[in-house]
Amino acid sequence: PPYAASQSNPSLHTDVEKEFKVEEEIERGEWTNKAEFLLSCIGLSVGLGNVWRFSYLAYENGGAAFVVAYIILQILIGKPMYMMELIVSQYCGRGPTGIWAMNPCAKGIGISMGVISLVASTYYNVIVSYTLYYLFASMQKVLPWTTCKDEWLDYGCVEKTTRKLETCTGNATLDMVDKCLCHTTNYTFNEGLTVNCTNTTNTAVAELYF
Repeated sequence: PPYAASQSNPSLHTDVEKEFKVEEEIERGEWTNKAEFLLSCIGLSVGLGNVWRFSYLAYENGGAAFVVAYIILQILIGKPMYMMELIVSQYCGRGPTGIWAMNPCAKGIGISMGVISLVASTYYNVIVSYTLYYLFASMQKVLPWTTCKDEWLDYGCVEKTTRKLETCTGNATLDMVDKCLCHTTNYTFNEGLTVNCTNTTNTAVAELYF
C-alpha cells in the first residue's frame, strides 16, 4: 500500500509532507461576494456564440423546436458538465492543463481545451474587430451605407432616398435624384418620360456596403 511504502521509505514520506505544506502556505484567492462570482461565471459563459450565433441557428433549424431540444440538452448535458468543470477547477485551483495532474493519462484533454480556445479566439477576434469598425463608422456625419459609391453603380446600387419612377403626363414634372433606378436604361422623351429597364437587378446600398 502507498502508506506502507511511505513508512518504509522515510525520504518519500518527507517529500510528500513538504508538498502538502507548500500547497497549504499558498494563499488561495476568494470571491468578495456572490455577485462577483455570478458575474464572473456569466462573463465566461455568455459570449458572441450566445448572442450572434444562437439566433441564427435557431432560425435555420426550426425555431421553437430547436429551442426545446437545446434546453433539454442544456439541462441533461450542458449544466452538469459546467458544474463539474467549475467544482473541480475551483477545488484544485489550477488551469485546464495543470488540473489533469491527478490523471496524467487524460492530460491531453486539458491541452486540447487550450488549443480549441486558441483556435476559437482567431475568428472571434475578427468579429469583434468588425463590431469596432462599424461602431466608429456609424459616428460619421453621413453614414457610409446610405449613399452609393461610383464603383457600386455597376451593381445596380439603389439608395433608400431614390424615388420610384412615376408616369408623367401633361404639365406634370418628374423629380428625380442623381441616381437612376436601374443602371441599364432606355430613355424616350415624348409627351412624358418613359424608362425601360430590362435584365437588371437593383441592390440596396447597405447590402453592397456590408
